[in-house]
Amino acid sequence: MKIVYFARTTPRQGGKAGRAYQALIVALVALMHGAQPALGAPQPAHNVSAANINVVQNDTANTTNSVTVTTTLSINDMRIRPGSNRGD
Repeated sequence: MKIVYFARTTPRQGGKAGRAYQALIVALVALMHGAQPALGAPQPAHNVSAANINVVQNDTANTTNSVTVTTTLSINDMRIRPGSNRGD
């Protein structure tokens, strides 16, 4: 959590105004701290499979060993089928 400090242009007032200011700051910090878990997006329940696929060309031949395909990120257990690395 990043804390931002604002420059004060007027001197702090004492008494009730000073306590109200402090209460406002405490409330804002608590609100921002409470919102932290909500900032991370939960996994959606749409049951769509997806993957970030990494493709490496090993040589220029047209064989199964010519290309290596891996998933760097997989959602809902999406996999690359064995033996399907040529892109056909």
